[in-house]
Amino acid sequence: MPDLLFHDLRRSSVNNLTAAKVPPKVAMRITGHKTMATFLRYHIVTDDDVQAALEQTDAAISAVVAAAVEQTSAPLASEATE
Repeated sequence: MPDLLFHDLRRSSVNNLTAAKVPPKVAMRITGHKTMATFLRYHIVTDDDVQAALEQTDAAISAVVAAAVEQTSAPLASEATE
């Protein structure tokens, strides 16, 4: 692969560590980045990343709404004894 550069490997490492949910400060120590700005320059956000984040957000909101609906539709203790 003659077109492969060291920075391509570094970028892949940052993206793989981020995808694996490694905390940024830990990933920075692994990749040797001293500042968050430089680390973020190597982190490429893809359309798949955005889609996954939207799906996770939707699932979290749906769970909160479902729990709220369940709480409000449950009979009150005073109603259960009548």
